Amino acid sequence: KQSAAPTISSPATPTVGDLILATSTGQMYVCSVVSSGANQWINIGDGSGSIVPMISATGGTIVTYTYDSVDYKVHKITSSGATNFVVASVPSGRTIDILVIAGGGGGSPGVYGASNGGGGGAGGLRWFTAQTPTVSTYAATVGAGGAGGSSAQAASGTDSTFIGTGISITANGGGAGGYNNANNALTGGSGGGSSGTNAGAAGNEGSFTPVEGYAGGTSNTGSAGGGGGGSGGVGAANVGEAGNTAHGGVGEDNFLNQSSTALTVAATKALLDAVSLGEVSGSSRHIAAGAGGGGAGVANGGLGGGGDGLSAAGGQAGTVNTGSGGGGGNHATTNNSAASGGSGVILVRYLA
Repeated sequence: KQSAAPTISSPATPTVGDLILATSTGQMYVCSVVSSGANQWINIGDGSGSIVPMISATGGTIVTYTYDSVDYKVHKITSSGATNFVVASVPSGRTIDILVIAGGGGGSPGVYGASNGGGGGAGGLRWFTAQTPTVSTYAATVGAGGAGGSSAQAASGTDSTFIGTGISITANGGGAGGYNNANNALTGGSGGGSSGTNAGAAGNEGSFTPVEGYAGGTSNTGSAGGGGGGSGGVGAANVGEAGNTAHGGVGEDNFLNQSSTALTVAATKALLDAVSLGEVSGSSRHIAAGAGGGGAGVANGGLGGGGDGLSAAGGQAGTVNTGSGGGGGNHATTNNSAASGGSGVILVRYLA
């Protein structure tokens, strides 16, 4: 018996199976793990309030949130370089979940009097759960969005990576939209949309299971531009210059891990809500969307941050730190420039 509950360091040298009754609360604890300064005590009174050490780490912007009565800590990494994930301590049995999204592809411009530009594809999205880190530094590289074109084909987004001891994750940059009915859309994490009668480009460039993204859309006319593919669905085809149907592919709202196990829509939304990323639609939240292709009017970017494909105003950029594609430009005006894709992001989550 003692007045207070045990801690991870007091008593200093227990034995597995030791019992402590905290007389101030009436709760009983059993020692389950012995490790200097990181002992673990399981509450066998009401089954809650166990005394266990947690992961200690730095890097990025750190937030905490609660979902389904469980507290989580999330590191939000939005830029490359000095912002890495640095682990100071890892108690036995503790793991991390990692979301890696690459930069979105740029939208290509329209060519005056000729053809519309295709929308950029979303950067690849990859979600890994129950990864065991070590006390070390994990290099976090956040991919930039591809530049939109003004008089030539746009650029694809760049890869995002999370690499260190025992963990190596790469998401491929989104593909650029097609240009001038001659330069085919480019493959990527998600594929770019077509220009003219060329096909939209394939997604899932890394040939991953589950897929990191989907294909861009095509068209059935010589001047239309297709929508870029999203992490949650294909880009739409443009079925006519006046139809404005080349919407971008939707961003993902239910992350699948390395074993294709769903996080659930509600849990995905709770995670994205906590870090204020993506686009809300009712009870879901999407991220990494494809962009709309160029056309006469507005072809909407996909839910999750995809840029619109516009006419007189040119294309619209993908939202930063969503990995979404940039919108394509229109051929009917001289203001036919397209827009850049959004930069990617890396999230690391663990029990708080």
